[in-house]
Amino acid sequence: MQSQSELTTLMIAWQIARVDGLNQAASIRKCARRLRDTTKDSVLYELFKTLVAAPEYKVVKCVSALHDKLVQDGLLYAK
Repeated sequence: MQSQSELTTLMIAWQIARVDGLNQAASIRKCARRLRDTTKDSVLYELFKTLVAAPEYKVVKCVSALHDKLVQDGLLYAK
């Protein structure tokens, strides 16, 4: 349950930046840094660590693909 909450937090940070016209990669990285420091899940820790270190275009592409996968699996609803 905690991992779903952390992923949802990351998705919200990305969507807020996207809608407000802010730098999406910077928003994702800032959120990933905070989540990386608090998560207890080793898989999510590696994901957040990768997001912090990845180039900007890969950060947004990775989170976008993760969003699509969560929607496809029914874990996230998108209009």
